[in-house]
Amino acid sequence: MNNSLSHGTQALRKGRYSCPGQVYFITSVCKNRNPLFGNDFTARITKHCLLEARTWPDAKCLAWVIMPDHVHAIIRLGKKESLSLVVQRMKSLIATRINEHMGFSQACWQRGFHDHAIAADQPILGFVQYIIDNPLRAGLVENAGDYAYAWLDDLFL
Repeated sequence: MNNSLSHGTQALRKGRYSCPGQVYFITSVCKNRNPLFGNDFTARITKHCLLEARTWPDAKCLAWVIMPDHVHAIIRLGKKESLSLVVQRMKSLIATRINEHMGFSQACWQRGFHDHAIAADQPILGFVQYIIDNPLRAGLVENAGDYAYAWLDDLFL
């Protein structure tokens, strides 16, 4: 194991296993909990990245929500790429695009991410509901459906 990684990052990776076809609920947090996505400009950039097919070449994103200082997503892995690679690509594309548009070069994300493999007997709709309700719980909107930075696959509509 790389000793240069923080204890927290090591703990996030401990026991991580990527299983093709598995559905994961992931959370990626902005560096130092900076509310980077708390403005419409950077939230729109992030939204466009999450909607791009090139972000998910060997995975399917089923739902996501962009909160001011973090992103939640539900992802079904494909057959070729690990969960770490899929999330790394997502975070890299978002950071690159934001840095290009903002004219600076800074780290956007904390290292690592949190993941939860959704078991076959767990109702995925509970995780989808969590994503839908997250902006409501945070006081960003009065009605969950009014939040512009959440998306669900047609499968859930």
